[in-house]
Amino acid sequence: MRVPRCRQLQPNDVTHSIWRGHNGEWIFRGCDNKQVYLKILAEEVKESDVSVNSFCIMNNHEHTVSFNETVTGYSRFFQKVHGRYARRYNDNNDRCGAVGVDRPKSLVVRDERHLMNATFYADANPVRAGIVKHPRKYKWSSYCYYAHGDTTYRSLITEPKWYKELGRTAEVRQAAYRRLFDAYLRREGLAPKPGMANGYYIGDVDWILGRMRLQDAPLRGSDGVDAETKGSQVGRCDTS
Repeated sequence: MRVPRCRQLQPNDVTHSIWRGHNGEWIFRGCDNKQVYLKILAEEVKESDVSVNSFCIMNNHEHTVSFNETVTGYSRFFQKVHGRYARRYNDNNDRCGAVGVDRPKSLVVRDERHLMNATFYADANPVRAGIVKHPRKYKWSSYCYYAHGDTTYRSLITEPKWYKELGRTAEVRQAAYRRLFDAYLRREGLAPKPGMANGYYIGDVDWILGRMRLQDAPLRGSDGVDAETKGSQVGRCDTS
């Protein structure tokens, strides 16, 4: 049973979101589709209360790690992003119907340490999938920004606290990121994390249990009614 957003999320949460193509379809196949999605993401960030910390666009799914001031703002942000992309994708491919799953898988991230690891996990995706041997060869993730100062997606990315604390200069921070990321690969390997598919939270066990208890408690109000993210279905044919 899917947990409503208003129970799982709280204001000022950081989330690792994963949006997949409908029935596993390669909805981001090719450079053009990936570029279109990132352009839409950057445009919608400017109009929202969501800050994107990192991302990785694969062929059949995408990862976005973000800070979200409000629960409804988070849901509306992805509703707009996915709705715009779905319409564009259907128009470009002369098709109609669902493009992606109805809303992204969202995992709430505990703290800066877990946020760092979530970023590493996303950046390691193209290596894990066997597309490249190292993420510096893959331009559709935030790795090259954090590790080498590539400014292609500078307008999209908001640097998190843990990254800013890696050093006083950009060069020092980038070198530290490369060192930490390589250590992550050696420590964690390239095996998928079961929690990314089955869980709702990323953090220490006690914190996760606390969030689950809060999730199951009677609601005392929130920043709005749970806005189910149905942007991926906006691409259906309009028969009205």
